[in-house]
Amino acid sequence: IIPLMGLLLLSNTGAALAEVVNDALVAKAICKERANAKGELQSFFWIALAFGGIIGNLTAGMALSKLRSTVMFSIFSIVVASQVVVCTLVKESSFNSELQRKKTKIVCKDESLSMVKKQGIKLLELVTNPQISGPLTWFVLSYAMVPTLGGSLFFYQTQHLKIPPTFLGLAKVMGQMGLFAGSILYNLYFKKSSPRKVIMVLQILLAICMMSDIFLVSRLNIKAGIPDRFYILGASAFVEAIAQFKVLPFSIMLSQLCPPGSEASLLSFFMSCHCLALIVSGYTGTMMASFLNLSVDSFVGLPLGILIQSLAALLPLLWISCIPSNLNKRVVL
Repeated sequence: IIPLMGLLLLSNTGAALAEVVNDALVAKAICKERANAKGELQSFFWIALAFGGIIGNLTAGMALSKLRSTVMFSIFSIVVASQVVVCTLVKESSFNSELQRKKTKIVCKDESLSMVKKQGIKLLELVTNPQISGPLTWFVLSYAMVPTLGGSLFFYQTQHLKIPPTFLGLAKVMGQMGLFAGSILYNLYFKKSSPRKVIMVLQILLAICMMSDIFLVSRLNIKAGIPDRFYILGASAFVEAIAQFKVLPFSIMLSQLCPPGSEASLLSFFMSCHCLALIVSGYTGTMMASFLNLSVDSFVGLPLGILIQSLAALLPLLWISCIPSNLNKRVVL
């Protein structure tokens, strides 16, 4: 298991680095957006992300039933390698102004280190500002304090209910379709709404979808005449999508609060905090699964674990006032 853990650590580290760079590039491009088009670029980014998820999950779900895992990993490696090739063809100057390109040519090593130090101090001042630190802390805690039982539920579905991998891939597609539709609706109708109201509704929906898994593990869906496969395609498929979609309105809110020129640093820091919160959530979920004595042969404590998980998702609503109700004022350093 040690070599497998090492490979997973390596691949996830690379994915995390790529994700932070993606967010930084999007944030850099946000600076050039028109005032009346704020948030559109991030919405389009999430639409593209969801569309890619739909294609990837649909293709992988169908391929899993016909191809070996080694072939699947080989295909994945080819896709990643092609992405690397495309990245090498993109010129860095495409994202910099003419003045910045001239400065880059004449800057020396000592000046570069000094610049990094200044940017670090500026970022520290920014994230400790109450207008930023309050919402950011709320967001991180809204993930970190919810123990995730995704691994236990996945094992329950595949090993206990014998749901085939192809169907679980279809469930992932349903979740990505929800993310795709949500991103479009947000861009069309809700991007000018109060961030507090939007995030509050998403948090409540997340808790409800989490709670719905109790019906599956308690077999109440069978008593109601709903097959497991159809139930999994319902609310339980959208838990991950809603948790992922919550990043969109929050990142738009941060970019609108952030002083000009600091968007890339702040959103990169924000996504790093998001990744850390997910790690904490995963570890607390593992601890809770151990406490509830969940094992290969016993899922008796799983309904209680889902209940605790759902109630924990509602707790951040107690201090939802940390999220501003309007965005009329930017942070001034």
